[in-house]
Amino acid sequence: MLHLKLTSRFTQLLGFCILINIAQTIFFHTFLLPLPYVEVFNVFEDSIVKKGEQICPSATKLFDHESLLVMIEKAKDFHQRGGNLISIEKYLNRETQNTLDKLDIKFEFDIKAYNEAKSTSNVVDDLALYYKTHDVPKGGYSQNLPGKMIGSNANRKDGPLFQNRWVNIIEPATTERFKVAIGEVGPDCLQKIRFAGGSYQGKLFCIPPDGNVSINKSKSEKTNLQVTTTAADSPEECNIFSIGSNDQWSFEIEVNKKLSHCATHTFDCTLENNQPQRKPKSANIHFYPYCIGEDSTSRNNKETKGQYLPYHKMLKLTKITQAPKLLKMDIEGFEFGVIPSLLRNTPTEILPEQIQVEVHWGTRMIDNPSMLRTRQAAEISLLFGQLFNYGGYLPVDVRFFDPGCVACLEVLLVRAICDSS
Repeated sequence: MLHLKLTSRFTQLLGFCILINIAQTIFFHTFLLPLPYVEVFNVFEDSIVKKGEQICPSATKLFDHESLLVMIEKAKDFHQRGGNLISIEKYLNRETQNTLDKLDIKFEFDIKAYNEAKSTSNVVDDLALYYKTHDVPKGGYSQNLPGKMIGSNANRKDGPLFQNRWVNIIEPATTERFKVAIGEVGPDCLQKIRFAGGSYQGKLFCIPPDGNVSINKSKSEKTNLQVTTTAADSPEECNIFSIGSNDQWSFEIEVNKKLSHCATHTFDCTLENNQPQRKPKSANIHFYPYCIGEDSTSRNNKETKGQYLPYHKMLKLTKITQAPKLLKMDIEGFEFGVIPSLLRNTPTEILPEQIQVEVHWGTRMIDNPSMLRTRQAAEISLLFGQLFNYGGYLPVDVRFFDPGCVACLEVLLVRAICDSS
């Protein structure tokens, strides 16, 4: 009797579980599956933003909430779940034949493969066709090619081929190097301002659509946004950092005109006698004779002593207490050292809300150890991965300079993920 009762209860429990499963399936296909992609993510927001994290309050004012969640999830797919590896692998595979062409390397099938020696200049496609049309055992560490590489750069011990088979890819000098490395760009800002639009110094800044914003049209720009505030508005502290100036001030002038309540703090240690000659006379435009980098007080070189400061010490020098609204950097290739240092050594609460940076895969700076080589797509991807994984930054706008500076990328990053504390 006891056995029968237990069996009956088990059957009832099993049936109840089956009913729950059916109900969940019906609910998903009826209510969730027809929803747009962004709405599904909105339902599961807690699964996108991890415990201990939150959407940065500043970011919630700049973007559509659902679009922001989608881009955070896509960034996690790219930088945390292998999307970057897949993207770069496909890119390098596409460049295999181009690399062999640049090295003047061809492939010659042996007699056993085609009953006659057959030379080909399209190595990748011809080998793929051969393996598709011939019964060749798959895999195997000792599997040999059905022929050999030939050419002046083949069969050289110090040549570009490893064991006369594997080639180190020569990446093309194109913007593709950036595109495969940074992941998807977005979301779009609800409202944005361009500074020095139409010029090489042009920069972008996302602003919230609320507040007292007047739009004035001019001949030089389609829209000239003037953000005005009153004492009753009680605007939050607004500071903009500009790293590197070359004594060019169009950016600071336009910030002063369009965001009159914001102060700009410009840092540059490369000017003659550490004195700018063209600095505008404005109480809202400040200059400091320092560059961003390793603290010079720890260096032995007397010529550089006092010229370099890390980001958090720059912040202290300006005496501001809140994170800057924008950090603008154009430091000609040094961003690969400065940005990781910034993320590693800065308290998260004072990380800039937005970063406008020019990224370079080639630099002419003679004191940069990478001046004689190009940065690889993998290095660029690691840089953007650090920005997202350790700073919560999303690339929301990019600008290529092709023609002009094919090795340059102007990108606006907005901090989307903050510590919940």
